Amino acid sequence: MALIVVNADGRAEDYFLGKSFSSNLTVEIRPDGDVLPRMERLTDLVRGRSVLHIGCCDHASILEQRLTDGLWLHASLTRAAERCLGIDIDADAVDKVKALTEFDNVIAADVTKPGIADIAASHWDIAVFGDVLEHVPAPVEFLSAFREHYGDSVKKVIVSVPNCMRGGNATGALRSRETINSDHCFEFSPFTLAKVMALAGFHIQEFYYSTFTAARFPKSIIYKRRPYLAHTLIAVSSMMSREEVDRRRAVATGHGKGEWRPVDGRSRGSQPDASDPSDGSLKSLRLLGTPVACATYDSAVARIKALASEARPTAVCPANTHIIGEARNNVAFGRILAQFELVIPDGMPIVWALNLHGAALKDRVYGPYFMRHVLRHTPRPWRHFFFGDSEECLADLRRVLVQLQPDINIVGMVSPPFRPFTKGDEQAFADIINSAEPDFVWVALPGVRMERWIIDNQARYRKGVFVAVGDAFALVSGRRRFAPSWMQRMGLTWAYRLCREPLRLGPRYLRYNSMFLFYLLWDMLRRREEIT
Repeated sequence: MALIVVNADGRAEDYFLGKSFSSNLTVEIRPDGDVLPRMERLTDLVRGRSVLHIGCCDHASILEQRLTDGLWLHASLTRAAERCLGIDIDADAVDKVKALTEFDNVIAADVTKPGIADIAASHWDIAVFGDVLEHVPAPVEFLSAFREHYGDSVKKVIVSVPNCMRGGNATGALRSRETINSDHCFEFSPFTLAKVMALAGFHIQEFYYSTFTAARFPKSIIYKRRPYLAHTLIAVSSMMSREEVDRRRAVATGHGKGEWRPVDGRSRGSQPDASDPSDGSLKSLRLLGTPVACATYDSAVARIKALASEARPTAVCPANTHIIGEARNNVAFGRILAQFELVIPDGMPIVWALNLHGAALKDRVYGPYFMRHVLRHTPRPWRHFFFGDSEECLADLRRVLVQLQPDINIVGMVSPPFRPFTKGDEQAFADIINSAEPDFVWVALPGVRMERWIIDNQARYRKGVFVAVGDAFALVSGRRRFAPSWMQRMGLTWAYRLCREPLRLGPRYLRYNSMFLFYLLWDMLRRREEIT
C-alpha cells in the first residue's frame, strides 16, 4: 500500500472535482506497508464479503492460459468471498468459462444498463472492477451509469487498473519506447484514477499498489521503497449519495465557464468552513491513517440525518484515542473503521491533533452528547432503535429519553447476551431490527467489539444508520456519572473514569493512550498526517 498525499490547502476532492485549481500540484506517494500481488490484495479485500465481480471473464483468448497459471481472478474471489457473482459483457466468454471451469456463478450482462435482477434483488458489500476501466472509452460515464443503476445495491467499489508510472514504462521512456496493450484506452496515475472516480460519484478511501504476480528479488526491495513503480493501482471507494453527486457535479461543470461559483454561493478559490452543516460531506483530515471528519455537533447531526435518508445501512463512529490508535496498530481493525461512512472526533486529544493540521475545531463531538443532540433533533416520524447494555439500563434510558424528547419514536430496544454472539443470535437480531425499520440504530457494546459487530453484520440489514456510542446508554440513563465539565474541556475524561474504575480501565488507558501518543509523534516527525 502507499498513501497519496496532496500537498495543498483544502481537501483532495476539491481538486478531483475542479473546485480548486493548481497548475503545479504536487502529489506525494509514500510507502505504507507491503506491495502485494494484485490477486492476493483483491482476495484479501473481499474475504468473507458478498461480491460482484465486473469483467470476470478476462479475454476469451487468454482465459485458458490464466486458468493454467492459476491467475484467473474470478476463481480466487469466489473462493474468498461469502458469495460472488461474476458479470461480463462478452456472452461468448461467459459460455467459455462455463465450459472450461466448474464455476457457474457468471452471467452475461451490461452493468451500464438497468434491469439486471441478479444485482438489484440483493445487497452487495463490494463490486470489484478488475482490469475493466482501462478498456472503457469513457470511464467516468461508465462508472456513473453503474452507480446510477445499481448504487443502492452496492456498499463499496474496488477498481484495479494499470499504473502509468510502473517501472516498465519508466525504463522504456529512457529508450524512447512505450510498451502497450493495444486493447487499452488508458493507463492511470493515482491522481487521474481518483479524479475519474470522484467525478463518477465515489469517495476514494484507500489506494494500494500491486504487482501482477509475486515480485522476486531485487524487484521486491525496489517496490517496498518505491511503490509507485509497481504494475497496478487499486482504489477502494464508497458511494456518494445521489444528492451529493448532483451537487458536486454542478460544482465541477461550473469550472471555467465565466465566473465560477459553487452551489453554496462561495466565490471561486474560497474554502468551505469545516463545520458548515450545509456541506453534504464534511471536510476530513487523516489522523494516524483514519479520515476523521472536522465536525461540530450541528454539522454531524445534519450529516447523520442525510445518511438516515438513504435506502441502505450505513455506519457512524465517534472515535477516541483508543479507536484511532487501534486502527493504526491493527490492520484488520483499520479496514473495519475505513468502512464507516463518518468518523467524528469523540475526544479532546483527537480535536487537538486535528487542529494541528488546520481543523480549527473548538470542541469534540462526544458520543453520549451526540446521541442526545441527535435525539432532540429527530422527533417523529424518525425511528430509533437501541442495541446493547442491560435490560435495567435500557429501562432507565427509555425514561430519560422520553423526558429529553417527548416526541421520540423508540421502535425497539434489545439487551444482547453478555457472551460471544452465535450465528443464530445474529440472525435473530437482524430479524428484530429489520422488522422495526429504524432510521437510527444506537449500539453500545464493549470496546472495539462494537465497531466489528456493526461492519460484520451490515449486510444483514436493509437500512438505518448504525452508530457506535459505547457507554452512552449508561451515561445518558444516569447509571454512570459524566466527568465534570472542566475535566472534559481539558481532555481529562479518561482520568475521571480511571479514578472511578482503575482496575478495569488502567491497563486499557496505559496501552491505548500511549499507543496513540507514540504514533502521533512518529507521524509528526515523518510528516505523514496530511489533508485527505
